[in-house]
Amino acid sequence: FQIENEGNSEFVWVRPGVATINREAGMSFMNFAWPNDFAVDTRSGLEFCDGCRNFAQEYRLHDDFYASFEDTDTRTELMLVEYVNTSGDTINILPPNDNVRPFKYWPGEGDPIGPGYGNDIPVIRYADILLSRAEALNELNGPNQESIDLINLVRQRAGVSNINLADYGSTDALNDFILEERGRELWWEGKRRADLIRHGVLVSRAQARGVQGAEPHEVRFPIPLVALDANPSLEQNPGY
Repeated sequence: FQIENEGNSEFVWVRPGVATINREAGMSFMNFAWPNDFAVDTRSGLEFCDGCRNFAQEYRLHDDFYASFEDTDTRTELMLVEYVNTSGDTINILPPNDNVRPFKYWPGEGDPIGPGYGNDIPVIRYADILLSRAEALNELNGPNQESIDLINLVRQRAGVSNINLADYGSTDALNDFILEERGRELWWEGKRRADLIRHGVLVSRAQARGVQGAEPHEVRFPIPLVALDANPSLEQNPGY
């Protein structure tokens, strides 16, 4: 996901990013992820760069999601769990408190020029294709060895244990695992909402987390006002 790795065979389709002052062509993700007093990551050596910004949102990962990874899972290497702050103190942000930071899109050498970084934004990755095929085959045939093998290709690259066909006795059981594995593989790549909708759990999971106002109609987006104004035959989706 770093600028230095662009053009690798994992990325099937990306939205190109270019570092810009006005953020029109760049990715601003990391500006929302730095802790407000971040100086350097103790694990990777990543430093807060001269052109970096620190926006107020401060994106975080839920503790239960962080805990869902095996200890050997290399996908957690892009999560900030400890850093040195601007006063020189080492700050541990491991659970509890939902404070682990998603550090997936590092700035590159000499980047950013301003608040827009130059990372390409992944749209389709090879791992997404493997997991999507595994899910489709499971829907067609129930638990099957090809689906297991496809999932294990992704897990082997991440350095975690293989799963076994015998552990999944139904389509729903394997689908549930695939949904969680997609979360671990594709976190912060803009896939989760569509995945949760497809599996029928977007609203119920939000409600279980205590999200106020999570309603069934929110599985659909509202039609933009500009589209409604342009076409009087359109009707707004129910609930909006």
